[in-house]
Amino acid sequence: DTRRCPLRRQTAGEKDQALVSLPISREKTELHSDVAEEKDQALMAPPTTHTPRKFHRTLWKQNLSHNAFHVMKTEFADVLFPSRKTSEHTAVIVGVEYGADVLDLALLDFAVIGFEPNLEFCNSTLNSVAKSFTDEKKSPKIKIVPAGLAAHSGTIDITYQGRKTKAKIVKLDDEVQQHVDLMSLDTQQNHYDMLLGAKKTIMNFGIDVLWIEIVACDHFNDDLLQLLSEDYELLDFVWWGSPLQKPFDSTSSWEDMMLSSQNYVTPEPPTSIFEYPAEMCKTKEMGYNFLQTDIIAVKRSLFTSNLLHALEEISDECRDDTRRCPLRRQTAGEKDQALVSLPISREKTELHSDVAEEKDQALMAPPTTHTPRKFHRTLWKQNLSHNAFHVMKTEFADVLFPSRKTSEHTAVIVGVEYGADVLDLALLDFAVIGFEPNLEFCNSTLNSVAKSFTDEKKSPKIKIVPAGLAAHSGTIDITYQGRKTKAKIVKLDDEVQQHVDLMSLDTQQNHYDMLLGAKKTIMNFGIDVLWIEIVACDHFNDDLLQLLSEDYELLDFVWWGSPLQKPFDSTSSWEDMMLSSQNYVTPEPPTSIFEYPAEMCKTKEMGYNFLQTDIIAVKRSLFTSNLLHALEEISDECRDDTRRCPL
Repeated sequence: DTRRCPLRRQTAGEKDQALVSLPISREKTELHSDVAEEKDQALMAPPTTHTPRKFHRTLWKQNLSHNAFHVMKTEFADVLFPSRKTSEHTAVIVGVEYGADVLDLALLDFAVIGFEPNLEFCNSTLNSVAKSFTDEKKSPKIKIVPAGLAAHSGTIDITYQGRKTKAKIVKLDDEVQQHVDLMSLDTQQNHYDMLLGAKKTIMNFGIDVLWIEIVACDHFNDDLLQLLSEDYELLDFVWWGSPLQKPFDSTSSWEDMMLSSQNYVTPEPPTSIFEYPAEMCKTKEMGYNFLQTDIIAVKRSLFTSNLLHALEEISDECRDDTRRCPLRRQTAGEKDQALVSLPISREKTELHSDVAEEKDQALMAPPTTHTPRKFHRTLWKQNLSHNAFHVMKTEFADVLFPSRKTSEHTAVIVGVEYGADVLDLALLDFAVIGFEPNLEFCNSTLNSVAKSFTDEKKSPKIKIVPAGLAAHSGTIDITYQGRKTKAKIVKLDDEVQQHVDLMSLDTQQNHYDMLLGAKKTIMNFGIDVLWIEIVACDHFNDDLLQLLSEDYELLDFVWWGSPLQKPFDSTSSWEDMMLSSQNYVTPEPPTSIFEYPAEMCKTKEMGYNFLQTDIIAVKRSLFTSNLLHALEEISDECRDDTRRCPL
C-alpha cells in the first residue's frame, strides 16, 4: 500500500532516480564518515595547555575567594576591559538586587542592562542611580528590565523574605540584540536556564565574559560547566560557605563570615569540569550548610597571554586589606592549621589530578561499537521514516516493552493533542500520564477515552494534566490556529515521582527545555525510553542530542518534509504527502551526533520548507542484543502494506 509506505515498493532504478532529484548529492554523503572520523580524532586529541575541560587555577592560587571577587569587581573590570574608556562597552546584570553592580559598572563607563523580577529592587536601583548621577553631563546609560531571565518567556512564582508573588520572565534573546561585553549571573539558581535563553545572542552577537555564581549541589552545574567550556576559558575562586560546626546565624557579622578560616575550603579542588560539581557537592554535604564560589568565563579567542599575565597579578590590588582578601594574610602555619580542620583531607585532594587524568583518558579512548556519540542506523536501513514510526507505535511498544502485560508500565505523553497516543498506549495496558496546555485537546481526549472504554472491567489508568512541560513552572503565551492564549507550564519533576518506562515528546519545540525539567525524575527514578520528534534547524538540537547521548543509545528514521519544488498546500492530500519520493531524504545522514543537527538544517535550507524526523532513545543499560535484533526486523511488521511503510 503505497499510501502509507511509498518507498518500500520502489525498484532500484526508481530509488536511484529519487536520490538524484534530492538536494544532497551522493558524493556529499560519502564525506560524512570522514568528517565524523576527523571530529572523533579531534575529540580524542591530548588536552592542550588551555584545554576547555579544565579550570585555570590563576585566581585560586592567589588565595582569592568568592568574597574577594565580590569586593574586587571594579579591579576585574579594569583588567578584563582595558579599552572600555575609548569605546562603548555593554554589561548585562542578572539579579540586580539593590543595584551595587549596576552602579559600579555604570561608574566605569559601561552601558548597563539589568534584569530583576522583584519590583522593589528595581525601584531601589533607579533611586540609587538618580542620587549617584546628579551631574547632567555624566548621564549613565542604564536600563532596568522588571523581569527575570529564563529559557522562555512567561510568569513564575517567586518568594522573597517569606512573601510569594508572580514575576515576569523573559529570554535574553528577545530583549538584547547586540554584542555584550560582560554578563553577570548572580541569582544562586537557574543560571543554566538563563544561558539557554541567551543562545541566539551568544551565537549571533557574542558575549565576551561571564561572571557566574556557582552554588554547590545545583543539579545543573554539570550542564552549565560543559556548555561554557565549549567556547570559554574558565577560572574559579576559593570555595566559601557556612560550616556545620560553626554555622552563620543572625548574630554573625559580615566580618566574621569573611575572616574565619573555617568558612573557606582551601585544599585545591579538581580542575576537571567533569569532577568539579560532584566534588563541590560532596564537600558541602560532608561539612557545610551551604557552599559556593564564582567563576569567570572568558571567550577563548580573547584569552591572550597578556590577559592571563594581568590576572596572575590581580591579587596585588588587595594590598594588605584583609577585609577584601582575607586569605592573603594567613601565615604558612595558620594555613596548614586551616587545612587540617577542613572536611577534605590532604591525601584525598592529591587524588584529583589522577582522577582527572583517568577521566581524560576515558574520553580519549577510541569509540566502541555502540559509542554514545553515534546514531544506530538500524531503523533507517529498513527504510522506516518519520511517518512510518507514527503509524507503527504499537509495534514499537511491543518490541520495546515485551513484559508490560505481566507488570505495570507507565508512559508519559507530552503533546496529547487529540489523544491518539494516549488511547493506543492505554489499550496496550500502559498507565498513561498526558500533558497538554490546550484545554480543548484535554477535553477531546477525555471524551475519546470515555467512548473507547465502555467496559467497566477494563478501566484505563489515564491522567491528563492541563499544562505544558518546561524547565520551570509558570505560565506562557501559546498560539493555536491563530488564537493566542495563556497556558500553564510545569516541571515533570514536580508532577511525576516514579519510574517512567516511556516518554513521548511530540510538540515540535522546547523538547530540550522539557528534559531539563525532568532531570530529577531521570536521576532518581529513571526514564527507560524516549520518543522525540526532531525538527530541522531547532537551535537546541545540538544540546538535546548531547544530553541524551550521555546515557541513551539513539536510533533515527528517514527524514521527511515539504520540498521547495513541490510544497504541501491546502490542496495536498495526506496520500500526496506520504507517497511522493521528493518528500523523503534518502541519502544516509551522518551518524555522528555532532554533525547531525548541522547537516539536517543545511539540507532543509537547501531544498525544504520544513524537515523533520523522530528519534528513539533507549537507556544504555537496557540496549541488549535481543532488543537490537528485534528492532532490526521491525519493518517485517509492515509486510507489503505501503500505507504504513511506503519506503
